Amino acid sequence: MKDEEEKEEILNVYKKRLEDAMKAGNLAWWEMELPSGKIRFNQRKAEMLGYPPEKFEHYEDFTELLHPDDHDKAMQHMRDHLDGKEERYEVEYRIEKKDGSYKWFRDVGAITEEEDDYKKVTGVVIDIDERKKWERKVKASEERYRTLIETSMVGIVKTDLNDYMEFVNSAFAEMLGYDKEELKRMNISELTTSEEYEKIKEKTKSRDKGYEVYESELICKDGRSIEVLINASPYFVEDGEISGTIGIVQDISEKKKAEERKDLLHSILRHDIRNKTQVIKGYLELLEREEDLSEETQKYVSEALKATEQSTNLIKKIHLLLKAEEEKREPVNVTQKLRDAIDMNKELAKDYGIDIHTEYPSKRHIVEAGPLLKEVFSNVIENSIHHSNGEKIKISRIIKDDEVIYTVEDDGRGISDKEKEKVFKKGFTTQKERGTGLGLFLVKMLIRSYDGEIELKDSELGGAKFVIHLKKAK
Repeated sequence: MKDEEEKEEILNVYKKRLEDAMKAGNLAWWEMELPSGKIRFNQRKAEMLGYPPEKFEHYEDFTELLHPDDHDKAMQHMRDHLDGKEERYEVEYRIEKKDGSYKWFRDVGAITEEEDDYKKVTGVVIDIDERKKWERKVKASEERYRTLIETSMVGIVKTDLNDYMEFVNSAFAEMLGYDKEELKRMNISELTTSEEYEKIKEKTKSRDKGYEVYESELICKDGRSIEVLINASPYFVEDGEISGTIGIVQDISEKKKAEERKDLLHSILRHDIRNKTQVIKGYLELLEREEDLSEETQKYVSEALKATEQSTNLIKKIHLLLKAEEEKREPVNVTQKLRDAIDMNKELAKDYGIDIHTEYPSKRHIVEAGPLLKEVFSNVIENSIHHSNGEKIKISRIIKDDEVIYTVEDDGRGISDKEKEKVFKKGFTTQKERGTGLGLFLVKMLIRSYDGEIELKDSELGGAKFVIHLKKAK
């Protein structure tokens, strides 16, 4: 009798340990008898869904809660196991909780008893909801990162140790007039002169010491030569060995031809972009070395995305500055340009919790401006979103005899009188880690080229008010 009691006590200890382990791992066991469909399960399985255990007596009580997109898949996996096609039943699915939301589980089981028509299937269900949320965030981050790389206005190229191109983005291919697939079969030596290639090889010899920034010459498919600024860094594989080079390539031919823009382009391209793209490459190396991203690596991805956004914004501003110098005045539908600018900033405003409210009729108005008028409105709206710290942006319009006046105002913290004198100056920004100091400088330059004017005042809403004067088209 004493032996039986000791055995029972030992069994209870093991049961307790098993229960604690399953609880710690968000696990619950289950059993299903066939053909009756009767089930037994650890009550945690019901509790994870917010239901009392007595709700579930038959396996269909669970399956009817499966997400419509996952139901057939889960049932097919079970049939495949019961028919002997699969060694075990294993599937991931979403199941509806009592509050109407869905939770992700991983279900693993196998036949543990079988006699004539009777079968018992035993398994465990694992709560993987947090893992799925994390996977969705990582996937979204990686997709955004890939999109930013592919849509970047500067060329990006990766070469192996022998200078054969393994990856190029669209901007690099378009810069040289090739298809991306053509370039992936080529060597860097085929894109430049022998003299320039020797210079490039000399630079890559020291790639293990870090990045190199230098100017070179590339030859386009049609035979044209272009001057480029190359920002090159070593590319590491998982074991820490260097497998090649990543290069950021910027066409600076226009900079070479236009001396009046030399200082601006030199400063921006050689310093700002160099620093920001190094952050991108550093985190990119970390990202590509990892298969399962840890919480720390997720932070790296987030920081890389921020740096990419900064670089993309900076490059965009440079591109607009170059185009602005060639801007020609013409009749422009200002109503449409403003609508487009608002649409461009809707997602950004949503991220900041800001409502963009318009107070003017949708009547079409034609003003003397240029194709970049949309960028004028977009930069002003974006500036209010980033810097106002408010909840509302109001856009209104006044029509006068010879001009159309738009106001963009917010209910934020406003702008001091001291800063009002500086906001339109090139390079001025209150947030060095995010701003370029080119946005409002570009706005003022463009509006003046349209014979218009922009003013900065205090808004009755409590924040800042930008007043944009545009001439009506004759």
